[in-house]
Amino acid sequence: MYNTLDHHAGSHELRPDFLSQRSFYGKAHYASVPQKDGGMRFILTSYETPVATITEHPGQEEPTVELHNVDLYSATTMKHVREFLRQGCGLPNLTKAQILRKFPETDAE
Repeated sequence: MYNTLDHHAGSHELRPDFLSQRSFYGKAHYASVPQKDGGMRFILTSYETPVATITEHPGQEEPTVELHNVDLYSATTMKHVREFLRQGCGLPNLTKAQILRKFPETDAE
């Protein structure tokens, strides 16, 4: 599976690796959280609000992706989500509508 997110446990600033801008100026972070089953969970926060989660499961090629607080997504938060999904899942640069069709919204944990 394609994943360039930092697998070290803790909080990390999301970098715009697939965009021309230099930084998200501290507005997008993700936590890397080891799971008991040996997998890894990545939780994206945008403007201090949890907005997406990617969970890797041992033995499964595709991770689970969940979206949170979709009604709060601004254009900038959507940029953060797109970048997070590109880095964490190797997805192409999808539109907001494509992302919302592909992944379910769930309650934030």
